[in-house]
Amino acid sequence: DNRGWTGVTEKSEATAGDGIPPSLGGGPLFCFSGENMVLVRDKGYIQMKHIAIGDMVSIGMKGFNPVYSFGHREMEHLVEYLVLHTKGREPLEIPKDHLIFVDGLGAIPASAVVVRSVLLRGDGSATPVTKTATVNRVGAFAPFTGSGTIVVGGLVASNYVSLQDQSEVFVVGGIKVVSMHGLHMLFRIPVVWCVPFILHFVRERLIQRTASRLGCTGPSLRQGGF
Repeated sequence: DNRGWTGVTEKSEATAGDGIPPSLGGGPLFCFSGENMVLVRDKGYIQMKHIAIGDMVSIGMKGFNPVYSFGHREMEHLVEYLVLHTKGREPLEIPKDHLIFVDGLGAIPASAVVVRSVLLRGDGSATPVTKTATVNRVGAFAPFTGSGTIVVGGLVASNYVSLQDQSEVFVVGGIKVVSMHGLHMLFRIPVVWCVPFILHFVRERLIQRTASRLGCTGPSLRQGGF
C-alpha cells in the first residue's frame, strides 16, 4: 500500500534563529507552525500566527467556521515540525502527533504520512505527498473550530492529536473503540454547542461598549451593520 505507516523518509535541519528558545513539550502537540497559510473569510490567505478568535476559517467543503479558542498560541517556544510537501502548494508544517486526513484512512497522525500518501484538500480533491522533512520553528498555534477541522496550507487537518502511541484509533483492552478524531469530538460537543452563544455575547458586549463611546444606542449600530 502506497499509504504505508513507516514514518518520515527524509530529514532536513533548520535553526530557529540566534540562541536556543525553550522547547514546547509536555505530551503530544496539537498545533501548527505559524508560517502555514489559512484561508479566512473577508481576509483572504493569512499566516497561522495571525489567526484570532472569531476569525471565520476554512474547514473545507462545508465552508467556514469561527475560531472559538486556542489550544496553543505560543510565540516564543521552539517546536520540531514535520514538513509535508505536495504539488502546487507551500509545504505543511505539523507536529508528528497531530491528526491529518488521508484519503481512505481518515484522520491519522502526521508521523504516519509518507511519500505518496494521499492527503485530502479543502476543495474535496486529493493530492499525494511528494517529500517529507523536519524543521524547527519558533511558535505553535492550535485554533479550535466547531467542526473540529481546519484547512491549513490547502490540506484538511483535525484540531486534535493522537493520544496513544501515535495511533489513529483509541484502544481499550485491545479493542478499537473510536477514532482519535471522533473521541476528541465527543468531549468537545458541550463546548461546540456553546460557541454561538459565546460569540453572540461577545458581539453584544462590543456593541454596547462602542455605543457608549460614540454616544449612540446599540440598535442604531446594529442597523448600521455592526
